[in-house]
Formats: sequence, C-alpha cells, structure tokens
Amino acid sequence: MARAELAGTLAALVLLALTEGLGDAQAEAAGPFSEPVVVVRRELEAWGARDLMDVLRRVPGFDFGVDVQGVVGASYRGVWGHEGRILVFIDGQLQNELLFGTAQFGNHYSLEGVERVEITRGGEPFGVDGNPELARVNLVTRSAAELHGVAASVLDGERANGNGERKLSVAAGTDLHALLGGSAGIALGEGNRSGEVYRDIFGSRTPLTPPHQELNPLRVQAEAHVGELQARFFLDRLSSTESDGTVAIHRPYAMSFSNLAAQVGFLHQASEQLALSAQVDYLRQSPWNVPHSTAAEHLDKKDQRLQASGLARWTPVTALSGELGFIGALDRVWLNSGELQGAQTLERGKAAADYEDFAAFAQTELVTQLGSLQAGVRVELQSEISAAPSARLGYSRRWSQVRLELSGSTVARIPALENFNASPVRLRPERATSVQALVGATPWVGIDTTFAIFDTRITQPVFYVTDLSNGVAGYRNTAPTGTRGLEVTGRAALTANLGLRGFYVFSTPAGQNRVALLAVPGRADLLLAFPAHTLSLGADASAGAHWRFNLNLRLTSERAGFSSLDRAGVPKAATFQPLALVDAAVSYQNLITRGLDASVALMNSLNQSDLFIQPYDGGHAPLPGAGREIVLRLTYLFSLARDPVRLGGKP
Repeated sequence: MARAELAGTLAALVLLALTEGLGDAQAEAAGPFSEPVVVVRRELEAWGARDLMDVLRRVPGFDFGVDVQGVVGASYRGVWGHEGRILVFIDGQLQNELLFGTAQFGNHYSLEGVERVEITRGGEPFGVDGNPELARVNLVTRSAAELHGVAASVLDGERANGNGERKLSVAAGTDLHALLGGSAGIALGEGNRSGEVYRDIFGSRTPLTPPHQELNPLRVQAEAHVGELQARFFLDRLSSTESDGTVAIHRPYAMSFSNLAAQVGFLHQASEQLALSAQVDYLRQSPWNVPHSTAAEHLDKKDQRLQASGLARWTPVTALSGELGFIGALDRVWLNSGELQGAQTLERGKAAADYEDFAAFAQTELVTQLGSLQAGVRVELQSEISAAPSARLGYSRRWSQVRLELSGSTVARIPALENFNASPVRLRPERATSVQALVGATPWVGIDTTFAIFDTRITQPVFYVTDLSNGVAGYRNTAPTGTRGLEVTGRAALTANLGLRGFYVFSTPAGQNRVALLAVPGRADLLLAFPAHTLSLGADASAGAHWRFNLNLRLTSERAGFSSLDRAGVPKAATFQPLALVDAAVSYQNLITRGLDASVALMNSLNQSDLFIQPYDGGHAPLPGAGREIVLRLTYLFSLARDPVRLGGKP
C-alpha cells in the first residue's frame, strides 16, 4: 500500500473512532463560535422595545456613551466599540459608515418588521460580512414567506415634556411559489433623544427638543428571489437637528447619515456535502453630513464600496465541516463640497482617495466523543497597511446537564478610511485578543445558567490624540487598553405562563488600560462612561391566549466622566450615581380581529437621569437620555394564508 493511501486510511479510522456513536443532534451541537444570542420577535414585542438600543441593553455586555454632535455609540464589556469595533447589519447589509466606522443609536435601527436580532462576539465565527473585534449585531427582517401578506405598525411615545417619538411602517411580500418571491417595506419616524436640558462643559444650556434637537429615521427595503438568486435593496437615513457640537453648544444645525445599499447573491447546493455562495455588494454613504458651509461642524463627503465575496462550505461527514471564504473591496471617498470649512478637509491633499482591501479565511469544526473543536484563520490585505492576520480557537464539551466552552481569538481590525486621512503617521491595524471560559448547567428542565470569565485586550488601538511633543493632533495607534471580568446568566421557565431571566456582568480595566484618554483620574478600576457592575432581572408572564406581561430591572453601578471645568479651565472628573432603569409592558394579541396586536409600555418608569457619558476625555459633557415614556404600539398582519403564523410565537 502506498504511503499516501496508508495515511488516508489511518486518518479515516481515527476520525471514525472519535465520532462513533455520535447522533446528528450531537454532531450539530453548537460550540462557542456558532451560538449567537438570538432575540426573537415575540420577545421584542413583549419587551416594548422601541429600537435596537433598547434590545442591546437587555443583552449581557452592552452599554452606551456619547461621541460628539449628539451621536450615541455602543460599548461591549466596558470597551468603547463605536468606531468599527462593533458592527451592525440589517439582513447582512452593513450599517456602519465607512468614514469613521460608527453606528448611531437612539431612535435609529427601528424594530418594525424585524423577525429577530442576532448577536455574536467578535471573531465567532469569521464571515464575509466584516471582522469586528468586539461584537457583530444583525437585524433579520421578515422574509417574503414569513410575511405572505401585508404588515403594518404604528408607534407613539409620549413623555412628560411632550412627544418622544412616532413611527409608522408598512411591508408586503409573498412567495408566489418555491422559486419566486419578494417583499418591500418602508419605516419612517420622528422624535428626539430627550426632553431634558443639555449643559455643555462650559455651562451653556439648550433643550433637547425640537427645533433644537430631532432624530428622524427612514428605512426603505426591497427583496426579490428567483431560484438560487437573490437581490436586495436598502436605504437608511437618519436626519437630525443638533445644537450639540464637538465640545460646545452651537445654534441648531441639520446633520444626516445616509446609507444606500444593494446586494445580489446566490446560494447553490452543489451536493449534500458542498454548498457554494457568492454575492456582490454596493454601498454609497453620506455620513456626518452637515451641508451648510457656515456651520462650525460642516462636513460634506461621500464614500462608496464595491465588494465581491464568496464562500464554500464542505461537510464530508456529519462530524466534520469546513469553510473557505474571500472578500475583495474597492473603497472611494470624495468631497461633495469644495468648501473647506469646519471639519471639511481634503483627502490626502486631493478631492478624492481610493483604497483596496482583500481578505481570505478558512475555518473548521470537528465534533468527536471528546468534544467539539473549532479553529480558523483570516488574513486581510489593505492598500495602506501590511497583512493583518486573525485567528481563533475553541473547544466545547457537553455532558448530560453541564457544558464547557473554552475560546480564544486574536482579531485584527483595519482602521476606518478617515482615520487614515486624519493621521499624521502611518497607522497599523488594531488587534483585539480575547479569551473566555464558560461553564453552563441545566440542573432541571426549563432552567439554564452560565458562568463565564473573560479577558479582552486591544493592542495598538486607534484614537484621536494630540502629540504633546509637537502639538499635532490626529488619529494614532496608542498604548493597549481592555477589560477583564465575569458574566453570569440565568433563565428559568417556572410554569407554562411564567418565566424569569437575568444576568450580571463585572468588568474592570485594572492591569489592562494604559490609554490616558480613557482613564478616570485616580481610579484604576473604571474606564470613563461605563460601569463596573451591571445587573438585569426580568420576568415574563402570560394570561390566557391573549395577554402578555413583561417587567425588567437594569441596575448599573456608579460611572465617571467629565462634566465641567475647574477654575483653571481644565475638565473636571465627576462620579455619577448608580442607575436603575425599570421597564414594564403589557400586550394583547388578536385584538378585535386575528393578527391585530396592541401593547403599552412604560419605559424608564422611575424617571431616572439616564445620561450618556463620553468614554474618552474629549471635552463633551454627558448627554441626557429619555426620561419616563409611555409607548403605545399597534401591529397588524393580514396574511394570505388561511391560518397565519405569528413570528416567534404559535398560530
């Protein structure tokens, strides 16, 4: 027998011995890299959630802080993730803008028409939709088959000082038969961040109500599929009026974020073992757009991305699978206005700049009697930097009532396009190295608990800083930062009509953070803006076939930030008291007629001062969030089917 044949035979025998006795259910059991947090539509409706920010506040690890110009971004496990470290998608289409990498929260990313929200940690797994260091969030909307008719919803939120938000959405779709179908929808709204008064670091004040502050979202979507071919169109626009600037209050000015996306792709099942997919994406954006050249924050640039990607998934046997993928992109940034005022600058001394990017990855999972092993590598090449490799490794093992998950990853992130343009030096990729150990238990039917310890360290993070030696400001790679801590979750179905859930997260930068820009003076246990402790407790109940009740308490420990100047004109750190957010919601299904649901929610029922604090020493005072708000929602699904199915629930 030839050596090659002998080696192949031995390998097959080893694989057979390791996997013998594994049933399909065991072989397909998810490991730490393939098990996202999923919030289904039934939960979204029961919670009374207004937008994506409400949802992420009920997911362990997420919090929010203010950047500049009234824009709020997300953090994960105490690490600021605003500029590309956390990626947001809707149906797999990127929502982060390309200039700075940000995603904007608050009366944005509406939940109308959303079937579920999927959240995975960075690097778990690699994919053709980007490479986030901290987390990936994907909103999945109703498909044509799930709609199979017309859906509509209306939402009204009222606060003590006036209207908080209004939203309206309509969608329609159906599958004509197994090979042809499509859907289209529109969601629009108006609102404001808060009815409170904002006080900048210099002591000036402005109300956060129209005409001083507005947040008006618009989303248009369309999808069609013929056989294995699918096409999507997406338009998202967040129009705002702001009085808040980079640091100081200005006269109200208009600002907007626009994102136009188109996607064409196909999925082909070549055989029982091999699936092939490919897609082409086009993005055209106009972020942070302040068109008036007289405004202090004037910025009028556009960016676009043309991207092609492909993925092959091979499953030679039930216990073994592997993926190969690639992504190639051409990016372009150009000035839409020649007025070089405010924040409007040339691109590398020109009116336009081009960038090229290519990435390839491979990953595999092997399920044996000894456990499940996952591994992956990814390499990215970009025209402004050298190769940026990423890698991940995970192991999981399940027993009858206990599971163990060990995972580690090192993820490289290419800086955003405007980071390159506004840097006086040559930037290098950021790198997030994360390890986690998790133990889960299901001691009784209906009860599930997890306990995890984690360590996240970001080396060469990119921040906008000033070189004290020469006074030159710009984006630079800085000293490392990060957090470590623990996370506990629990869920219990006490009866068929009553369930409890909760989580506790502790994170600390002690021994991790060396970036002075993020540090709290005199405190090694805190980073600016975010708490060390977060506790969330919730209860879900139902009565009969129609009533549903939800109650949730979210407690966070003290936070720190800069809110004023001392006598010498230097920003002065302040400590903000613990925050208790209590939300309650009641819903009634099939009101008057089948498919018509109504709900009322009382958000921030204790009327707490919900402040968004700047996570870095940038001179921005805390931005007030919404106080107590009553939210009324009506949703209606007219189904062409005789017996329509409510998404996430039962017929």
